[in-house]
Amino acid sequence: LPKSSVVFHQGQNTCLCIQDPLDQSDNCARSVGQGAFQRISHEFERAYSLEVSSLLQEARSAATRPTEQQREVIHQEERRRKQEAKMMKKSKQLVEAQEAETLAASEAVHYGG
Repeated sequence: LPKSSVVFHQGQNTCLCIQDPLDQSDNCARSVGQGAFQRISHEFERAYSLEVSSLLQEARSAATRPTEQQREVIHQEERRRKQEAKMMKKSKQLVEAQEAETLAASEAVHYGG
């Protein structure tokens, strides 16, 4: 039921509404003030983070380590990527050098040098 269906009396705290199962128009949390509500909220957040931490820990402990063969494949891939990066760097340097030579030759022709 929506919070609007609960009858709030003047001066009654309305920051938290817990419906009485026997009297749906009654707010069982009518005496919960703002400070208590903040502590309750904090405890819900803390419980949630503990549950998430617990689930993460379970997932980590359930995870299996790669086999020796899998580790070797991973290392080979890392070496291949490093070698490819070196080749790309060298290729870029060659292109830049060729562009510089072309520019210098063009300037020499243009300026008669």
